[in-house]
Amino acid sequence: MLGYPKADCTAIKLLVGPPVGQTEYETANIAADLEIRSSSFKGPSACPFTWPWAKPNMSQSTVCITLYIFRGTPDFYFARHVLAYFTSPEDPSFHETVHAQHEDEGDPWKVDRIHRGVDWALSATYLSHVNVGAVKVWKGREMDPVNVVAGIPVEGRERMSDWNCQTFILEGLQALVSEGYQTQEWYDAVEGELMDKLLDGCVG
Repeated sequence: MLGYPKADCTAIKLLVGPPVGQTEYETANIAADLEIRSSSFKGPSACPFTWPWAKPNMSQSTVCITLYIFRGTPDFYFARHVLAYFTSPEDPSFHETVHAQHEDEGDPWKVDRIHRGVDWALSATYLSHVNVGAVKVWKGREMDPVNVVAGIPVEGRERMSDWNCQTFILEGLQALVSEGYQTQEWYDAVEGELMDKLLDGCVG
């Protein structure tokens, strides 16, 4: 897990355009990442799952995850904002955003969720993104991995100087591993790439 000198992720006003569908970059890059990183399937807990599909007659869905990074003020790496954006190629209307925010440093953290398509790359503070790959779920259970990430506890975290929106997302990805959606190797690779982009061009 990453450590930070202090948590400095105030409620950033992200300037975005109107709701949109999946972009061409999402389609191309997520498809490529899916072949590389997507290797596990989260089935119902009452139904043991083995590869290939234990129940071929049951349809499946792919949930793709992209992490978006935004500049901080000032632009220290620990002040950069990070959110998770979920889409599904099988359902063009499926768009979910999850991130942690607070009004001012020292204020309680809150989990913010947006249930519509947003082109985060059009934000005035957009800096970079990480295509983290995808997870497999049963059809109709697309919200399950979203809820896992959104379920990371934020109560009392304002008292932890090394906790911020970045660690919220990383804890959410680690929870996906714990729930069997992905592997530890996947998490380690994503954490490394995210850290590289958080440090790239930052102040100090």
